[in-house]
Amino acid sequence: MTSHSSAIHRRNSAAVHPFPNPSTVVIVLGAQWGDEGKGKLVDLLASEADIVCRCQGGNNAGHSVVVDGVEYDFHMLPSGFHLQNCVNIIGNGCVVNLPELVEEIKKNESRGVTDWSQRLFISDRAHLVFDFHKQTDGLIERGRGTSSLGTTKKGIGPTYSSKATRNGIRMIDLMGDFPIFAEKLRNLFNYYKLTFPDLEGDIEKTIEQFKALADYFRPMTIDTIAYLNQAIIDGSKKILVEGANATMLDIDFGTYPYVTSSNCSVGGACTGLGLPPKHIGDIYGVVKAYTTRVGDGVFPTELKNEIGEHLQTRGREWGVTTGRKRRCGWLDLVLLKYTNMINGFTALCLTKLDTLDELAEIKVATTYKRNGVELTSFPASVDTMHDIDVEYVTFPGWRGRSTSECRTFNSLPHNARLYVQFIEQYLGVPVKWIGVGKDRMAMLKLNRNDILSTECKKRIMFIMRINIQTILLDGCQHENNHFIIMFFQFLNLNINNQVIPITPSLSPCSSSPSLADSDFIHQRHVHPSATALDTVEHRRASIASVVHPDPLGPVAPNDEVTLKRHLGLFSGVCFIIGIIIGSGIFVSPKGVLRETQSVGLCLVIWMACGSVSLLGALCYAEIGTVIPRNGAEVAYMKEGIGSLHERTGDILGYLFSWTNTLILKPTSIAVLSLTFSQYFLSGIMDDCGPPQELVKMTAVFALLMLINVNSLSVSAANRLNILFVICKISTIVTVIIAGLVRIGQGHTQNLQNGFAGTTSKPFGVALAFYSGLWAYDGWNSLNSVTEELKNPKRNLWLSIVLALPFVMILYLLTNISYFTVMSKGALLSSNAVAVVYMGALGSANGSLFGAARYCMVSSQYGYLPEVFACIHSRRLTPVPGVVLQGFFAIAFCLPSNIDSLIDFFSFAAWIFYGLTFTATLCCKFTKKNANRVISVPLPLNVIIILISIYLVVAPLIAAPSIGFLVAGALILFGLVFYYPFVYRKIELTIITKLNVFLITFFGLKRAQVKI
Repeated sequence: MTSHSSAIHRRNSAAVHPFPNPSTVVIVLGAQWGDEGKGKLVDLLASEADIVCRCQGGNNAGHSVVVDGVEYDFHMLPSGFHLQNCVNIIGNGCVVNLPELVEEIKKNESRGVTDWSQRLFISDRAHLVFDFHKQTDGLIERGRGTSSLGTTKKGIGPTYSSKATRNGIRMIDLMGDFPIFAEKLRNLFNYYKLTFPDLEGDIEKTIEQFKALADYFRPMTIDTIAYLNQAIIDGSKKILVEGANATMLDIDFGTYPYVTSSNCSVGGACTGLGLPPKHIGDIYGVVKAYTTRVGDGVFPTELKNEIGEHLQTRGREWGVTTGRKRRCGWLDLVLLKYTNMINGFTALCLTKLDTLDELAEIKVATTYKRNGVELTSFPASVDTMHDIDVEYVTFPGWRGRSTSECRTFNSLPHNARLYVQFIEQYLGVPVKWIGVGKDRMAMLKLNRNDILSTECKKRIMFIMRINIQTILLDGCQHENNHFIIMFFQFLNLNINNQVIPITPSLSPCSSSPSLADSDFIHQRHVHPSATALDTVEHRRASIASVVHPDPLGPVAPNDEVTLKRHLGLFSGVCFIIGIIIGSGIFVSPKGVLRETQSVGLCLVIWMACGSVSLLGALCYAEIGTVIPRNGAEVAYMKEGIGSLHERTGDILGYLFSWTNTLILKPTSIAVLSLTFSQYFLSGIMDDCGPPQELVKMTAVFALLMLINVNSLSVSAANRLNILFVICKISTIVTVIIAGLVRIGQGHTQNLQNGFAGTTSKPFGVALAFYSGLWAYDGWNSLNSVTEELKNPKRNLWLSIVLALPFVMILYLLTNISYFTVMSKGALLSSNAVAVVYMGALGSANGSLFGAARYCMVSSQYGYLPEVFACIHSRRLTPVPGVVLQGFFAIAFCLPSNIDSLIDFFSFAAWIFYGLTFTATLCCKFTKKNANRVISVPLPLNVIIILISIYLVVAPLIAAPSIGFLVAGALILFGLVFYYPFVYRKIELTIITKLNVFLITFFGLKRAQVKI
């Protein structure tokens, strides 16, 4: 807590100063209507403070502080009460309800606070709140009828009224001659009784109660004015003042009469503590990332719609003191400009930024107008505010990128950083802290040097890339000194800027529009008669005296782009069919038959697997309409189970991302590529079969081809998938027709007595299910690309309903056709079942297509480095995810035992499938009001969860293997990286540099979530 330069100047300018090094006082104030989260900042600063003071108000204010998982509730007590080395002062400007203060002390004692009696002091000049004050408060409020002010009815106003009418009772009266105190109390009660005849209470009982309280609080009652000023003179104490309520509730400066009864602005710190103004250092304003207000009164940016309800629910907007719900609205910069003018904030603390995480767009109020004329100051009368028109600036949200786990400014989503920087620019005050969660760890402290350093690196990389492109593409057409000019522009960057401008200028090599002209900000239509003074751009320029312009602006290409919605209903159906068909027909029939030992049960398992896949897909369709994100299981566990318990959902989402990215998807793609290679080479080589080295080389070549196609064009990859589907279905239909012809010819001997020899091992059926469900792998594939699906609320479930029954029928008829040609023994001994090797390659293409989206969403949630959240700026393809998954698949091609890979894939996959079905169940209760196009009945949801448990447990009992243990260990091993890199957000310098290099040099841009 360093002193502000203005305080130093005031001290140095004094003619005579007998104390050369006095302490300066840091003040924390609410900048809106209260409930901004002042307690969290005070708790953070109090850990380094020697003294924490309350200067005004009573127990009508309240906040919670969470430390090491323990939540402390403070109403009258200063926020340093739970800190062992911190003295807490309740100043003379406060009004104190002693019985309720005792209850508050005991409540916090029960949560581990000890040795507090030597650390809590109450000013002997503080006024006392009695029960009849509280009753009076309620009677006055009731008498106002429909014009009530919405007070807390804690007796605060009547107590300050007693103070103003000079018949109030102070702590010094209670500590003095008690009979005199008792007489004063009777006279005060009778005074109120004359005004309010309905007043009830036993004044003699109150006198006896306060006699006991006098002994309880006597050791804590001191002259706090002398104590505090002596601490200032001492020079070694760090002193912190926390304001209660907020500036807009100040009795002089707030929206009168909807205010409290004390001065909640910076002046209240001086009068409420006897604090000399020359000793004031930093003044920190606490601002919520949106606006809330509890009780009645004007609220220009209030949202009386589903967005307001969303902010209220997600932000847990109900009062700590009264439990009343808070009204919610957009951030009001006109209001903040007014409160900053009064208080002179040296820095801001922006809280609850994480509450905005799920919004598609975010608005900020920048102008008040009446009858088309902009107001130059905040209105003094609430009666004149009902006809005000509010103009907003609209920002794109950062939906899909959680800020709650961010621990540095640079780790925040790009749009969140823009939002913060715009607030700084408009107000001309730097943001020093950003709150992104409830815990103390979730308060980000901004390091300006780090921010500027990162921006500088991005600009250097941008300049390098632009000039390399200039040399390669344009030769000598540009001026030879172009790079030198840009380099010197960069060197002239003012590194001492405290606020980074967010309005990019057009660089000589950039064709991107400026922020003011882009879709990032949309201002309401300005009347033709309005002058330039009415524009947001002019207001930005008007604060140049506070924020120096940056000659380059943030020209680094860090703006966001969006994946296009190119998958319609037909493409969606083909996407599902294309991934499913290609593995089961060419790999799994033998595996299902081997485990069931009979033709009849084999066919039953095939249909049962199809039914399980269809039920699972419908559950996915339901949660996919509630959480319409790419990435399927990653998003569903993070936000679905996370809606029940945020940390659990985050861990499970991370573990799936870890397992899916490193093992599941690469394994699946590798299996399909090896299958393609095996059957392709078997068709052109002799009966001895191809050597394994050649099979692996062919698989690697096929994967490199798919990596290139998916990196170059989304449309090409989609058309390739449709082409493969047509080839697959054509071949399968040919097989089915041949089988039906043979049945007509009487070749049914292999189908007779179909259940003969059926296995008697019930748990062994699970292994048959594994092989069968592998054949249906891809039933959830469309959920991985929901953001690229046209009209997903219709096409998601409809594609599933059309695709899966179609595949089930094809599988059944194809297997029957096999048995018209081959006996059970012949099928089990055969190495080749079909010849359409292109089917497996098509499935590999679709799997790689979806796997890249999993990587992108995982990175957006902070589970992977930032580069994987990016797509190519022109091709709009997720190149980093495609390359990562493709090369992992190449690595998995080294082992050649396909069956072992299938077993591992199925075991690990069904663990997470079960968790996703559980997320669907959670959302039925936590997101009841979500728009559901399809809703799976609760019993069916429970059944599919039980099936998932069976498919995980049964193989462990039927055929225990060290492989399952290794699978579980690999999944849990991800937690080693979760804590430091995801939970704590530790950033390795090498990773940060690599991210910046790859994103900038290869022209990538962060993919914006657009739902």
